[in-house]
Amino acid sequence: MTLSGINPFRGTTVVNAGTLKLNNANALQNSALTPGGAGVVFDSSVDPHAFNIGGLNGSVDLPLVDNVGNPIALTIGGVSQNISSTYNGVLSGNGASLSKTGTGTFTLGGNNTYTGPTTLITGTLRLGAADRIANASNLTLISGTFGTQGFSETVGTLTLSGSATIDLGNGASQLHFADSHLQSWGGALNISNYTLGDAVFVGSNSSGLDAGQLAQITFTGFNSGAVISNIGQITPAGAALTVLGDFNRDGVVTAADINAMSRAFTDLAGYQANYFLTAQDVKSIADVNFDNVVNHSDMQAELDLISGMGLGSVAAVPEPASFALLALGGALLYGVRRKQAK
Repeated sequence: MTLSGINPFRGTTVVNAGTLKLNNANALQNSALTPGGAGVVFDSSVDPHAFNIGGLNGSVDLPLVDNVGNPIALTIGGVSQNISSTYNGVLSGNGASLSKTGTGTFTLGGNNTYTGPTTLITGTLRLGAADRIANASNLTLISGTFGTQGFSETVGTLTLSGSATIDLGNGASQLHFADSHLQSWGGALNISNYTLGDAVFVGSNSSGLDAGQLAQITFTGFNSGAVISNIGQITPAGAALTVLGDFNRDGVVTAADINAMSRAFTDLAGYQANYFLTAQDVKSIADVNFDNVVNHSDMQAELDLISGMGLGSVAAVPEPASFALLALGGALLYGVRRKQAK
């Protein structure tokens, strides 16, 4: 089957048998493709060798080369549909490139080997496991979020061309970039979910990024700016920013802080270390009742603080034993949501 027109089709395209040949760059611009059968052929008559598809699913490998061997540039995400998809096959091709657009999420689940650049234009590009992008592929962030989901990754250089986020997720992400001090940077890079065990490296020494590039980096929960060590590790330049009651360190106080508070109070020393906080930082967050002591009595003050923000009211909480705090946090969150529903 050959598709030669610009198709507005918004459904899924599944290749179960035979060959699907794309003679137009936008033949599947808003359709999620699932490769299979004898494969997908990108026709060399499309110039430049670039194709747009709405999404990519399945686990059948997809070589990013046309029918005469030219590497292609594949853009995923949909021209107007903002599709989310997960691909567990292998994208291959020497010099081939991958771009993500649209507001949806594209998850790379396969051990991809294409060597051209990876570009995040909009939306979310996410890792489904460790080392999903070839080490030779340079990463460009224009906007959106590059999410590691707690997995580690090694890629080529890092270029910043807008305001974008690297979300390290839950877990211990070790993110390695090649020396990028010669790369063009313009915009702002936010690094979120940075906790104990996470590490971001650019190059292997203190010249991996220059001073201007470091000034464009902000770690969520810290003052803007970053520093680079003699082994290329990027860390916050400034002190932690603290918000009273913001136990999950996202910069705002919401009902989500109740469970974070419960976990913190089971091991305050571990909480302090996990978020790179000083003892004074912990006090600035956790001494919600302003009695100059951080203890379980601050829990009811936290609930009162949240209730005062329009999330409902909760009953007084007796001081619990430490081993009961995790269960208590879940119960309290349920109580707040139930009150809010009323």
